[in-house]
Amino acid sequence: MDFLLLLETILKMAILIGIGFIIAVKTPLSQDIRKFLIMLIINVVVPALILHAFLQLSIDNQLLMQILMTFVFSVLFNLISLFAALGIAKAFFKQTVKARETAFLSALGNTALIGIPLCATLFGPKGAILAAVFDAGMALILWSLGVMLIQQKGSIGFRTFKSMFNMPLLAILIGFLMAFLKISPPHFVKDVADTVGYAATPLAMFYIGMLIMSIVKQKRKISPSRLALPIALKLVVFPIASYLFLMHLSLNETIENILLIQVTMPTLSTAPIVMAMNHADDELGAVTALSSTVLSLVSIPMLVYIGKILIF
Repeated sequence: MDFLLLLETILKMAILIGIGFIIAVKTPLSQDIRKFLIMLIINVVVPALILHAFLQLSIDNQLLMQILMTFVFSVLFNLISLFAALGIAKAFFKQTVKARETAFLSALGNTALIGIPLCATLFGPKGAILAAVFDAGMALILWSLGVMLIQQKGSIGFRTFKSMFNMPLLAILIGFLMAFLKISPPHFVKDVADTVGYAATPLAMFYIGMLIMSIVKQKRKISPSRLALPIALKLVVFPIASYLFLMHLSLNETIENILLIQVTMPTLSTAPIVMAMNHADDELGAVTALSSTVLSLVSIPMLVYIGKILIF
């Protein structure tokens, strides 16, 4: 991994987030605009980025094994992080609800809006595919145990299972299908996917910047003690713990680089939306997502550098 390229990419992302922040000064992030941007990014732009990545690569046995290993690691990492965070949170908070919400925000990261574009920039098509597979593993835990954790009734309904089958996951399945059937779409289709996919990074960063401005304007106040634990776990404890585990595995260097980055992602930016849907503390989710995203601009390159020293 080119560490200077990583720093340059993070700097570009910070600038794009700043532009989104400025845009929100003149154009506040209303609920309609938020829904539109999330729909556009998750249902159009990110799937296009994933499909474009599949169209650039031939799926061989080696890549299939890398995809399987990435997915298994993602599921295990997010699952263990969720339960570990719950155990730690229970030691800090007597109220079960607070502990559950803290665990939810501590374990699940922004592996789609930040992780996929970042890995695509750093590692090309293979980076985009493996990052998307990691995100699919995270989404599986998010919409099953994650949702059940923050629900007061603690159950999973049909809507929860329906949410697992989102457009990025569908794009992965379509990409695999085209690869196995050796379907090569016309050049203009590839060109459209390429053009739309390249909008993933700016659109996602603009949205995050606008979301930050929206939270700042609302002047939401959360006790620092509520924020410190999920941010410390998400940005420091769990990434370093995963690095110590990766030290004992003999993985392909590309997979290790993808995992190094994806485990450092800040709290899910859509966490407040998911929490509001399930009658949890969406204000805590919003402020935690804001704080961890801003801090991650510094923590990501630092942690990746530490990871490279430990593993390589």
